[in-house]
Amino acid sequence: MIYELNHFGIFVQDIEASLDFYRKLDTKIVFHHTIEGPQVQVVYLQLAGGMIELIFNPRPREGTQFGIDHLAFMTDDLEGDYQRLIDAGCAADEAPKRAGTGNGTLAFLRRPDGGRLELLERDVDFRVPEPAGGLVQGFDHYAYRVDDLDEAEEFFAKTIGMAPLQDMPTAGAKATRSFYNFGYDVLGLRSTGEDTDRFPHFALRVDDVDQALEVLAERGVESIAPSAPSKSGIGRNAFLTDPDGVRIELLDRPDLRS
Repeated sequence: MIYELNHFGIFVQDIEASLDFYRKLDTKIVFHHTIEGPQVQVVYLQLAGGMIELIFNPRPREGTQFGIDHLAFMTDDLEGDYQRLIDAGCAADEAPKRAGTGNGTLAFLRRPDGGRLELLERDVDFRVPEPAGGLVQGFDHYAYRVDDLDEAEEFFAKTIGMAPLQDMPTAGAKATRSFYNFGYDVLGLRSTGEDTDRFPHFALRVDDVDQALEVLAERGVESIAPSAPSKSGIGRNAFLTDPDGVRIELLDRPDLRS
């Protein structure tokens, strides 16, 4: 059974530059392993209660796309859920195998829209108790742009088993986004529109966006545009980009799970 939305996996070009950037967001390294042989580094960072994975290959394959590569879920039955997702229309990408870090097993699949999903089965939980008092007050959501919102909602609710949260359409418009969660972790589905980037950003909650931008500017991190009212009409938002161009949204709206 799939029971947790665990992380975004991000391919990075310079692990030290990436770690330096994320330290400025008050992230915590909860796992750092170098795989013998290829010397690939795998780092899990916790931001408030959520996580991202940084993957650094000193000899990347030709054509490697740096940035967000996949969305990962935890399961207690990797073989069974891998086959179940294939039966539900996903394409096999990497068959179940031992993880390079030695922690459990993993597999990769692709949804019909091309979004890459990872399934992980392991006994170790990398998360630590959520720290209090940092710049980031909560991990708001992982964003996923889909071709068919109705199909994606059915897939993540019925096949993956996530619970629906409230929809947040643009004021006065037809719903173009919806949110689903496994406990703490929230997935935001959005209609593709003109942007076909499958995983366009992840979002973090702060107490006040403008104050957070001032703190980050003092740390050497600038936003890519001034803060503005969010499209949902609730609170304000702003965007940062990490060294590999990953967009990070800062929000000061209430917790979606409330």
